[in-house]
Amino acid sequence: MLFRKRSSTFVHIWCRPGCRIAWLLPAVCLTGCGERLESSVTGVVTYQGAPLEKGNVAFYPVSGAPALATIGKDGTYRLRTASKSGLAAGEYRAIVTSFEVIPGDPPMPGESLIPRRYSRPDTSNLQFSVQPGANTIEIELE
Repeated sequence: MLFRKRSSTFVHIWCRPGCRIAWLLPAVCLTGCGERLESSVTGVVTYQGAPLEKGNVAFYPVSGAPALATIGKDGTYRLRTASKSGLAAGEYRAIVTSFEVIPGDPPMPGESLIPRRYSRPDTSNLQFSVQPGANTIEIELE
């Protein structure tokens, strides 16, 4: 007498046609996560000729979501739009913010390390054109 080995539960469920879709749907939905947009922007932020060691950069388009970046200790930044790397090509107004940090729980922003005019799109005078593909934009603050 031959004995058949019973298949595992996973294989049994996988073989049902309706269950295949249920298993594959999350994988298909996750493929969009972390996708890239048509343009990327990297660069260095300097203030009075020296790299700005901390802060944030934001590029605001005429319409749509802004692209954001944290400034690294060497002044470098790389823009992201929401959960996507990069941003759409087009015209942007930019802002830069940088504050001393007051220790505490939670830490609080202290005095601005750069002139406050750079913290508003209408007063920063930082306007950039982003082209499709890789862009390097150096932001020089006075």
